[in-house]
Amino acid sequence: MAPKPCPRDEELERPQKRRNTGPPAEAQVCSLSEASGAAGSSEGPRFPADSPAFDDMPFGELDPMGPSSLREDTTDVSSTPTTRGGRRIRPTWKVRDALPAAPGELDEPRRESPASRDGDMRSAHPTRRIVLLLTETMRTAVNRFGLKSWYKRRPTQPPRVGIDLNECYAPIADAAVAKKSRRPIAEIISPFPNLSSFRFAHHFWLAGDKKSVSDREAMQELITQVDFEPSDLKGVDFKKLDAQLASDESTPWTGARGGWEKSSVTIGVPTGEKSTQASRRAANNARMRAERREHVEDIPAEHPIPGAHFTVDGFWHKNLCSVIKDTLSSDPAARDFVFDPCFLEYQGPHSNGSAERVYGEMYNSEVFVNEDIRLQNSPREPGCDLPRAIAGLMFWSDATHVSQFGQSKVWPNYMYFANQSKYVRARPSAEAAHHVAYFASLPDDIQDFVRGLNKGKAATAQLLTHCRRELFQAAWALLLDTEFMHAYEHGIVIDYYPEKVLIATLRDKGRCPCPRCLVTMDCVPQLGTSEDRAVRETLARKDDAERQLQVSAARDLIYKDGYVVNSEKVDELLKEHSLIPTENTFSERLLRFRVNFFLLLVVDLLHEFELGVWKALFAHLIRILEAHNMELVHELNLRFRLVPAFGRSTIRDFAANVSEMKRMAARDFEDILQCAIPCFEGLLPPDHDNTILSLLYVMAYWHGLAKMRQHTDTSLASLDSTTTVLGVHLRYFTYTTCEAFATKETEAECAARQRAEARQSAGQGIHIPSTPAQSKGRRSRKFNLATVKAHMLGHYVQFIREVGSTDSYSTQLGELEHRRVKARYRRTNQRKTNDQLVKIDVRQTRMQQMAHELRDQGVDVPGPSARNAAPTEQLPYMRPEEHDHIAAEEKNVLYLRDWTAAHPDDPAVKYFVRDLKIHLRERLSSSHPVPEDMPLIIQHDRIYQHAIVHINYTTYDLQRDQDLINPRIGKSTIMVHTPNTPPYPWAYASVLGVFHANVMPPRVSQPVHMEFLWVRWMSHDVDATHGPSVKRLERISFDPLLSRDAFGFVDPGHVIRACHLIPAFAHGRVNSNSIACDAEGDWRHYYVNRFVDRDMFTRFAGLGIGHLNVRAQDIEVMTSETDLTTSERTGPAHEELPVRDEGDEDDVHSAELDEDKGSMFSIMGDMWRNFQTIIDTGYSRNDNSPLTTLPYRTRKMHELYRVLLKIAPSIPAELQARGPQGSMQIAKLLEKGRASQRSTDTYTLKSAIFHWHHFEPNVVINAKQTRGFNHPEFGRMLCPAGYDWSDPKVQEGLLNGSKTYPAGSMDWPVFLWENEQVDNDDLHRGFLRSTWIVKALQHILLGPSAALPKNANEDEASKAKANHGKSRKPRAVIHGVRNITTGAIAYGAALIHFAFSSQEIMGVGDGPGKFNYGNFHHSLVQEMDEGMSPAEREDLLSWYTHLVLGSQDDYCSADEDQENSDGRPHLSVAARMRAQKAATRAANSTTSGGPPLGHRNGN
Repeated sequence: MAPKPCPRDEELERPQKRRNTGPPAEAQVCSLSEASGAAGSSEGPRFPADSPAFDDMPFGELDPMGPSSLREDTTDVSSTPTTRGGRRIRPTWKVRDALPAAPGELDEPRRESPASRDGDMRSAHPTRRIVLLLTETMRTAVNRFGLKSWYKRRPTQPPRVGIDLNECYAPIADAAVAKKSRRPIAEIISPFPNLSSFRFAHHFWLAGDKKSVSDREAMQELITQVDFEPSDLKGVDFKKLDAQLASDESTPWTGARGGWEKSSVTIGVPTGEKSTQASRRAANNARMRAERREHVEDIPAEHPIPGAHFTVDGFWHKNLCSVIKDTLSSDPAARDFVFDPCFLEYQGPHSNGSAERVYGEMYNSEVFVNEDIRLQNSPREPGCDLPRAIAGLMFWSDATHVSQFGQSKVWPNYMYFANQSKYVRARPSAEAAHHVAYFASLPDDIQDFVRGLNKGKAATAQLLTHCRRELFQAAWALLLDTEFMHAYEHGIVIDYYPEKVLIATLRDKGRCPCPRCLVTMDCVPQLGTSEDRAVRETLARKDDAERQLQVSAARDLIYKDGYVVNSEKVDELLKEHSLIPTENTFSERLLRFRVNFFLLLVVDLLHEFELGVWKALFAHLIRILEAHNMELVHELNLRFRLVPAFGRSTIRDFAANVSEMKRMAARDFEDILQCAIPCFEGLLPPDHDNTILSLLYVMAYWHGLAKMRQHTDTSLASLDSTTTVLGVHLRYFTYTTCEAFATKETEAECAARQRAEARQSAGQGIHIPSTPAQSKGRRSRKFNLATVKAHMLGHYVQFIREVGSTDSYSTQLGELEHRRVKARYRRTNQRKTNDQLVKIDVRQTRMQQMAHELRDQGVDVPGPSARNAAPTEQLPYMRPEEHDHIAAEEKNVLYLRDWTAAHPDDPAVKYFVRDLKIHLRERLSSSHPVPEDMPLIIQHDRIYQHAIVHINYTTYDLQRDQDLINPRIGKSTIMVHTPNTPPYPWAYASVLGVFHANVMPPRVSQPVHMEFLWVRWMSHDVDATHGPSVKRLERISFDPLLSRDAFGFVDPGHVIRACHLIPAFAHGRVNSNSIACDAEGDWRHYYVNRFVDRDMFTRFAGLGIGHLNVRAQDIEVMTSETDLTTSERTGPAHEELPVRDEGDEDDVHSAELDEDKGSMFSIMGDMWRNFQTIIDTGYSRNDNSPLTTLPYRTRKMHELYRVLLKIAPSIPAELQARGPQGSMQIAKLLEKGRASQRSTDTYTLKSAIFHWHHFEPNVVINAKQTRGFNHPEFGRMLCPAGYDWSDPKVQEGLLNGSKTYPAGSMDWPVFLWENEQVDNDDLHRGFLRSTWIVKALQHILLGPSAALPKNANEDEASKAKANHGKSRKPRAVIHGVRNITTGAIAYGAALIHFAFSSQEIMGVGDGPGKFNYGNFHHSLVQEMDEGMSPAEREDLLSWYTHLVLGSQDDYCSADEDQENSDGRPHLSVAARMRAQKAATRAANSTTSGGPPLGHRNGN
């Protein structure tokens, strides 16, 4: 029997309403500069150990059963109940979402001593005044989610205890932004004479610039209003009213035009001449001549402007202080602004009794709280005792195209208040953006001005860029005027609301590689490494007098000495730190307040990641597919088209051709990333396919973490570690996968480049032939990891800790506000655009204020027309506290008897009625129990079908959201609550139908209305692992149709939320014949899209505060141990692997293509390079083209192809027989054998070396951590040549990975030299004549016994034989190996290095504690190929051939399967003689110290 259902959410009480607390009548903000300049500063938050634990806190009135019921369930789900017919019942549980709640009431305050709080306070200087920052710590009670607020001072207003659920309920949140007003209606709508005329004008200006059907309906609603009188419009001059509104003077501080001012900006243009009295006189004459043509007044600047003065007219801007006063005094939204900043703490089930910080809102950030403390501890202004608080200003500026055709641009500057909740600020309907400026662009006649100065010579691109920078900074100098700077220092008084100006953040387009640190471009790809972190911390940018002096000196060179902007003399001063010769307005205004303006520039997730790193990666993945097979691009487009939509525009239907990336915004690239893994799966060869799938997983994982709206210390630690993993995967992809493909521009990229070249050449007056031969073709295009956008990803963790989650300052807010600007532009006549935009802004702003106040008075004012969704998507009104909603109508009747008779053989319908009655009986067992011997009656034997069910749920960041389940349009997959089923407390099901029935229980006169969902269950694919450890999505599939428990019923109250499934396209479809299946057949598997939104992502990651009992039981961890090689995927090298039996193979030269050919190529050819690239390159080679004309990489591919043909000569025939996919299929087969060989050899060699040599001190064979630089002997042999291992500093540096003593893949270790002796004056002497490599190759090619010393006892021989397996022919004989190759030498060297090292897995990844064996192998081969002469190389190969193989005919002839009593192979007399000869030659070489490698003198 299923457990008793929990109380329905309708029976739960609503949370307490917010207290009506008014603000202080008057407030003033005093000096911040003295607080900022104090010697001490308050340290970060500390969490006391005695904070109440999560398990001790009550859930409150919303959960009658208490928190223990959410965690302690005594039901034994392991013993699955069954019906009398034997069908397994899937037990599910009621979803008990706790509704969002604010932290509790304040506890008693505790005064903290300055000594215990200000741990980072600098030591006192005898002549310096120290200001101690006193705090009064206050905490609220912990709420049901484990959250509490921590104030560092007593708040001026009581904390918010209750919350309005409508404000955090996504479906209706936009309607909850109106506030209250009490002015008379006539005063509100002035200058409109009556309400009807106002409504008419409101519809024109605010109901959209383009009219549609919805606008027609809005007009119909308007004119049919009860109090709308058409006669009131007679005689109303709306043009005159528009003019009055445009010159609005409604408030005493805004002035005319709503506070807008039009100014001229003067900049200095370098003349290129050394400043002399004659040159200044000539420049003045030129300027006067220019002004005669069009006179523009030269406004005197605050400071003298060097160079020739050029004035730009038309800079519209507002006075910032006026905007602040107007907003905080009259904007109804300001009543919810937060002026008492506090930290937010979280005590969850994994907190172990301690609290961790929560990062979300800006006013909960460390910067905001600590700056508020400094303000409160700063000296007051004389005679001022008003409360003081901070107002955080956030600026956003970016130029945007406003015309669909043409080049018309507008450059607005928006200002937001950080005191406003980001959830309100992010809604366009909240109108939180304040337009404070429209930047003027550099006019075209600047060229005429410069030509007049330079005797007809036009301005260079560098000079124009410099002038644009000067114009931008000069415009900001007007915004940060004297009044603003006085308010910043001394504060301003505002009625009703306190305010203190603090510029919390600023958005600007920096010109330097990184505006946050001094990283150099060559270090940019090292994202996430220890070196990268050190650069960010130790080389952080700072603004100081030295930087200002550098810029000033450069400007003197330009303006006084006549140097050009980009001259070498100027670069000598500025190039080192990537500075520019432009004075920064923020530095000039704010440096005296110790404000580092570099910290004002925040990260930009939208442009840096979604439109930056991810867009570049996706574009290169398209190039790789085109390089491999153009048909794969079409397959990718098809797969994306088959991805189902999800949510209310969460995932939209993809464009027909995603690969073309036409007209895509950031949200489109975000959708592509979230759905990319199943679409790319299986398109490329296995090695590269696995690499790309892992990279896509890590990219999506990082994006999900970085875009979370609420962080904790735990989630930030996860983001930090994921950044490291992302850097590793990006580098591996760049240096390995990208190198395997000859990628070129796509057709679209090629066409775009040619158009750009044509425009550039036309602008320079260069004639281009109509068909240039070199530009018609597609150029080579590589993936570029060395970009500033990639580097900025490493700064996100620190930014979130300082100023809150990224959605607070996302540029998405400004991009959405651009829509408003573009809509206004369409109302202009495209002449003097900024002037008209200002007038429209004044009109619309004033009318919006009127509309808000009228609604407060109860007057119905139709709002802006909403772009409604499709009819099936329209949301009914549901109370936020409700969990689910199904319509009550009974239109669509389903008669059970007729319906089941119509599908007699369908397994989905066969047991429908019986299973339905069992389900309903179980649900009625608590309220209306039905005895098992009595039938359950469904009234009239019919049920009622519905199209949609709506599910409300609490999100991870304590908001309420809604999912729509509609089986008819494919939105049908749900997560059903099943606690105590690790790792996730849910099961998956596909909803086939939404129904309700009227059930007649026994002894009840009225039927009971019961809602249910008919579902088809889905189960986890046991053959597929998932999660961050393997970097794969969870794979599920439908239960078999004929399975007795494939179908069932679910109470809607047990649904957690909807989920997004993407077909596993690579696995194909299965045939099915049922009304429950897709007409084309079900997909064999589906992937659960955990990245579809942040709420879903945090459920899987276990990081959602608001999820309580409906999230993963354990918190996920993304470690830096990455799976980057095929050998690691098939099994780590330190695990025991099966050894293949080759003893029965008689055909030594078998032409059959199998895995064994790949394993042999791993030894004799190459252990890492991509097989398909080798085959495609070698097979398509033109035999008439000499190899010497090719680059080394291509030439090496051809050589490896020849080696491969010797091992597998049937490859050309196989390629012809298999068709276009032949190379991919052959490569997959060979790679499987190579991976197995690598894994086997690494495993056997790590123990075999102990049979060859006794290491002191003793080593635990299976504990690799005791090897490497942790062991004196292993460390000595791994020590790079040139280091003195006997030096303790060298040992310590190598052990700790110090940059002083690098030990990378190119820092070759001493074991590569003969007898481990290195001649630093002649490094070639004895290089690669290593007996360790010889023994490794003997072990691999001839068997373990062949590598044993001559004095090895019988026990050692038997152990070696046991480790290797049964007696078999040596591999050298099976494959007819006659000579040792350079690849075999490098293979042996790599295996010995791995056996000596402490690294657990052999891979090709870089990073801390990782050794790149791919680079090590390739560097040794390249040294032998290109660093040695042919004679030297031949001598080295002969040396190895004699020592390893003796002669080609010695092993395993007619009697080679015989063994001596010691277990060694029996050798013929001839073989022993040849072996003795080889030993004598080796002994002579050892005695004489060995000749220089290859006899470099040519002997």
